[in-house]
Amino acid sequence: MTREEIHQTAILEEAALIFVQLREAPDDAALLAERDAFLARGPAERAAYAKIQDGWRIAGGRRRSNSVLGLLLAIGLGGAAYVGAAPLRIYLLADAYTALAVETTSLASGDLVHLDASSAILDNSAGQVRGVTLLKGAAVFDVDAGTRPFAVTLGDAEVTVRGTVFETAHLGDGLSVSVAEGSVDVTIDDRTWLVEEGARLTWSPERGVTVMPISLESVGAWREQRLVVNDVTFGEIAEILDRRLPGDVFVFGASLSETRVSGSFDLHNPQSALRVLAATADARVVLAPPVASVLMRID
Repeated sequence: MTREEIHQTAILEEAALIFVQLREAPDDAALLAERDAFLARGPAERAAYAKIQDGWRIAGGRRRSNSVLGLLLAIGLGGAAYVGAAPLRIYLLADAYTALAVETTSLASGDLVHLDASSAILDNSAGQVRGVTLLKGAAVFDVDAGTRPFAVTLGDAEVTVRGTVFETAHLGDGLSVSVAEGSVDVTIDDRTWLVEEGARLTWSPERGVTVMPISLESVGAWREQRLVVNDVTFGEIAEILDRRLPGDVFVFGASLSETRVSGSFDLHNPQSALRVLAATADARVVLAPPVASVLMRID
């Protein structure tokens, strides 16, 4: 970071701290005086405080975490190291989100969720309802059987289960649901498909629904820093690797993006995995760190 970026970051941190403290004690005279003194220091301080306020308004004030760090990450403090270029609203709404690593968390319902890198969820569990909205990325759910069904909403789809282990993921403008144990019902546009153990459903606006067999070890293999794929598009794998890299990964050319790939990738080093992926299709990686990695064929 440049000296100016460090300075701007420090101002944002201070603004976020004052904002969070005032949300907890809006009538505290000392805090109000501290805020006024901060704003009086100059235009940079006023702009930083306005940025914090605007970010909160975008989400309608619904974020349940009041942590300064959570608020700063949601607003994209420090560029893209934590939240990439994802929409601000996602991270302000999310109850749990990850940066460039996998994390495991428990939902209010007591169910377990493994979040892939650069992923976010909103916990919808309350009363007789169990479930989440997958806002971004991918997640593996380990759901105990019970009297209350568990539902995952992602885009235009809803996945309903009672007891199973399964993975859901956003893929471009589509989605995928893979089942390791039990079975799930996937509802899209008022139609429902039963997806059983060892099967994967994919959907996109262009191709509709496809259900295919998969190996059980491939479901959420990223939890162990592995990616196991069989007849998956080059573009889908690039998107999974994109979650683990700073900046963005672009695939240049529709024919390359649609190339089918099978194999296993080591996710401990995503940049190396990206090069391995390129080699499977006679492509190369053109780096423009930290902004982008471009995958393309060069004749």
